[in-house]
Parts: sequence; structure tokens; C-alpha cells
Amino acid sequence: MSGLRQRLAVLAVVFTAATAVLVGVPGSGPATAATSRIQCYYFDFDGVRFHNYDYLGKVDNCKAVDWATSVMFYDWADIDFVKSTLDNFGFEDSSWQDMYMSVRTANGGAVWDDDGGKKEIACPAVGLETRHYRIYAPPSTDYMYHPNLGFFVVGSTHWDANECPPIGKHHYGSEEAEQTIANRMANGGYFVSREWADYDNWEPYRVEGDHTWENSGYATYIATPYPG
Repeated sequence: MSGLRQRLAVLAVVFTAATAVLVGVPGSGPATAATSRIQCYYFDFDGVRFHNYDYLGKVDNCKAVDWATSVMFYDWADIDFVKSTLDNFGFEDSSWQDMYMSVRTANGGAVWDDDGGKKEIACPAVGLETRHYRIYAPPSTDYMYHPNLGFFVVGSTHWDANECPPIGKHHYGSEEAEQTIANRMANGGYFVSREWADYDNWEPYRVEGDHTWENSGYATYIATPYPG
């Protein structure tokens, strides 16, 4: 068993034993991207914390989530390194709209991180669409750390369509975008563990507002080792 496989095998046990804590309270009415199906959680293992969704603002409210957390980059990952790596796989254009996730390291309190993420097309015109990812970690470090993961960040994935101008604007395809990133990086020689960990954010196919939900509930883990 390779070193990365051994670390993931240990991590699977650690993650299963992690504390899943319910956060937030239902709002008085649904936000644009609210999900009616599931309550949101943060996972806390050995003091490292992240949420199973990202949020429209700096508030733990399950009626104000944007997308399910669907991917983790680990081994030697921080925000800038992962983004520069994904530039090589078609995600070179920055997004202007930030979303948020509450995260913390083992040595610090919970903090909010914001990220606009990157896309294949910065602002798709009417009739065009693009995949879009966002990644999160404490702003003071731009990474989280666990002995069985190394340095890691977590993120969400989806498609955007018809944003510029927003005539018929819609967002969808979180599962497909996750798997496309996984496939491109696997084809580029990176170690990819598809659908590795259960993040309890399964979403059946349905339309709510400008979101079309569909998510397996399992996150893909991608190793980004130290270059050289």
C-alpha cells in the first residue's frame, strides 16, 4: 500500500469518529440558494473544523447555504498552490462573487473564510456555461493541517450559466463539476480518491430557485504533493 493510501486508510477511521455537530437554525424563509432537504453540520476531528456546505454570508444558517462541500485537496495543499495547480486544468478565470465557510485549525478558534473561486469562463454570457470551484481554509494560514492528511483545504463545485447579463441565470451540476476536476487531475497524474468520505450532504435532483441540486453526499480527495 502506498504512503498516500495508508494515510487515507487511517484518515477514514479518524473521519468516521469525527464529531458531526448540527449548526444553524432554519430561517423564516428560504434564501435564493437554500436547500430544503438537509441540515448543515461542521465536522470536528482533533480540533480541525470545516462545514459540509459553503454559505451565502457569515452566518451559520442552513437556509443560507450555497453549495455542498464536495472536494478536498491534501498532502501539500494551500489556497494559492491549489489554485495555481488547477489553472493548468482549465480553471484560469477568477470569479467576482465570494461565498463563505467557517473553518478552524487545532490551535485557533473558528473563523470565516471567503472565496470567489475560479472558473473556466469568468462570466458566461447568455447561452454559455462554465464549471466553477471555491476552496476554503483559515485566512491566517490558507490551509488546515491533520497528521494523516498533511496540509489541506476543502471546497465546493458547480456549474454557472447565463450570468452576464443574468438573463435566465442558473446554477447546477455540483456532482459533475466535482468529477470533472477529479478526472482531469487523475489524467494529469495526480492521486485521486473519488467519493472518498461521507459529508452528509446528499441532495436529490430538484430545482429550488436558481439552483438545481444534485449531490452524492460523498467528497472526492485529491493529493497535491510538494512539487519537485
